[in-house]
Amino acid sequence: MAPDNHSMNYRVEHNGIVARPPACLPTVTKTAVDTLVCALSTRWEPFPRGGEIQTTISYDEGRTWTHPETIWRSPDPRVTLKTDGYMMTLADGNILLPVTYHLVPVRDDAPGTPPTGNHDIDLERLWIDTHDLRIGHRQHHVHCLRSGDHGQTWTNVAVGDMPQESGLLVQFGRPIELGSSDVLMPTYTVFSEEARADGMVDTPGFCRSTDGGWSWGPHESIDIGWSSEANLLNLQDGSLIAIVRDMPDQPLRRTFGITKSTDGGRTWSKAKPLAVQGKMPDLWEEPDGRLLLVVGAEGCNRGREIYYQRDRRSFNVLFISEDGGDTWRRDLELPPIDNETQIIPSDDPAMVPMGHGRYYVVHQSIDIGIERRGHPIDFEAYAWLQGTMIAPA
Repeated sequence: MAPDNHSMNYRVEHNGIVARPPACLPTVTKTAVDTLVCALSTRWEPFPRGGEIQTTISYDEGRTWTHPETIWRSPDPRVTLKTDGYMMTLADGNILLPVTYHLVPVRDDAPGTPPTGNHDIDLERLWIDTHDLRIGHRQHHVHCLRSGDHGQTWTNVAVGDMPQESGLLVQFGRPIELGSSDVLMPTYTVFSEEARADGMVDTPGFCRSTDGGWSWGPHESIDIGWSSEANLLNLQDGSLIAIVRDMPDQPLRRTFGITKSTDGGRTWSKAKPLAVQGKMPDLWEEPDGRLLLVVGAEGCNRGREIYYQRDRRSFNVLFISEDGGDTWRRDLELPPIDNETQIIPSDDPAMVPMGHGRYYVVHQSIDIGIERRGHPIDFEAYAWLQGTMIAPA
């Protein structure tokens, strides 16, 4: 709900189901022919293995959607593919879709772990104990799929990764197109303990393309002192802002921080904390300069809280800033599709402008009405995709 003493700027125009389980990690874009394309994963984490990338299309502004079709599945059944980032339609009509390739090997020396009687803890220990999660032992690669025909067919472009033995390049956020025609794809780094001991520092940042996303340069750091999910936005005045999750030394875990650049992302200001808590942020700028920010798992210190807080009907929340991102006010909770459903908006919202102040948001929901354990191993059994059109109130 909106805070006291403020009327809501946005209302729900229509609301419905986009895709049924298993459907996770959505992203959406409006094409050059005014259709909506939503991409999704069938796995939230690399377990169980075999996740693939699917797309579905809407011809009526998100009221109805086609049956999802697979656009990438690895011939190796051990590989999981995930839409960890957001889609973007470039000025020339080409669509970019960042995707991550995961292969986590089974450990040869998996220890036997006696059960504790706690289902969640036992699943998590089984997951960790039986698979080799060490950097340098798993394969993790960033790809950028692209479509030149409004989402009908796709080409796979590999993005240059870091050396796998020292660290991982992780993708999150929407590629943005600068006035210079450069395209920046948000990424962040996760180094091994050995690499950190040698002085390597985890940072958010981006890979830069100077040819419309056909090739990508190395990770360019946003040096602000910590690393996590980051999303970028290029403002009308030519400056950039980055919103990054988990700013350190804050009273609340998962507090976002904001930093700005006035030179195309080459240098950044000292980050400032925002009075917003959550994960997986997405943001856009209105023609009048107002900023819209939608976040998942809002108000949660840990993602698992969405499984157990039965007093909330939504965890996906829209915030608005009228001062360039310095302050934000809570505006609208994205509601379930009706008052009776047990499918509750939970996480990973992605939005796209539709014109006249309207935005279409695809977001992840969980079915709290079925037996669930709240762990990635069985998450796919109750993860839905929901679509919500919001409009000025």
